Amino acid sequence: MRGHIYRRASATTLTFKGLPNRGAIVGYSLTHSCPDPNLQGFNLVGNPYMHRLLVVVPYYELNADGTWTAYSQGGTLSVGQAVLAYTAEGETLTLTESGIAGSKQTALPPLPKGLMLDGSHSDNQALTQSSNPDFAHWDGRTLVIEGTGTLQVFDLMGRQLFTYEIDSKYEILNSQFPTTGVYLLRLVGTDLKTQKIVVKH
Repeated sequence: MRGHIYRRASATTLTFKGLPNRGAIVGYSLTHSCPDPNLQGFNLVGNPYMHRLLVVVPYYELNADGTWTAYSQGGTLSVGQAVLAYTAEGETLTLTESGIAGSKQTALPPLPKGLMLDGSHSDNQALTQSSNPDFAHWDGRTLVIEGTGTLQVFDLMGRQLFTYEIDSKYEILNSQFPTTGVYLLRLVGTDLKTQKIVVKH
């Protein structure tokens, strides 16, 4: 991982301590291998420099509303911005301030389902999202799940945190979630239901 993605429910001003990075631009080693097959080829990379950088591999950018925008031909990163860059095989990502850097052009696959906060993004690729009504709601500090099937809980980066077998109703304390943030619920039964929730500790 070469960067981070920070998202919050309300606007704020972030303060970064330390000296600005004015060093020479270095390449990032991208890998296609990952224990989770759904995330193979995706690398989190960020711009640590004090100027915009050109990225010549395809990537996804997270929007403020939780949707993702696909840049199939690459693009530019703002100062401090991080994106999910994709490679079909291991390669070195060369970042430049302008011009075209040498890199293999690969097709950008659909975003892993665990990363879709609302089931859509602005590139209009085919993504799965249920049109069923919400099946989870908060009752105080307890998340109440209503339905039947296998409940899967993912964090923002698509990591599956836990899974439960649900028979009509199940309750999860908010303390069972590792941190405050946005999570995705998937209830796999006779049909697929997905729902985004916000956990506050």
